[in-house]
Amino acid sequence: MGNFSNGNESIEYQRKYCDNCRNWRKREDETVAGCPVWDAEIGYLTAPGNRHWFIPYIGSEGFIERNLECRMFEQKEQT
Repeated sequence: MGNFSNGNESIEYQRKYCDNCRNWRKREDETVAGCPVWDAEIGYLTAPGNRHWFIPYIGSEGFIERNLECRMFEQKEQT
């Protein structure tokens, strides 16, 4: 999982990438949009030996964590 210093960083990441990704959507029998990739990464956040499977982490700059685009990112088609 990418590292996020706080909730605001994870929200900004979601706005930049997740909201623009085909994988972030409302699925059958769900009331809110989400992504199985994000859900899997959140599970790794607390796992020992966290390896940043889908959201590469490249370190921090001061207090800002540096996370790259998710490896499963697929740009949504613009409407």
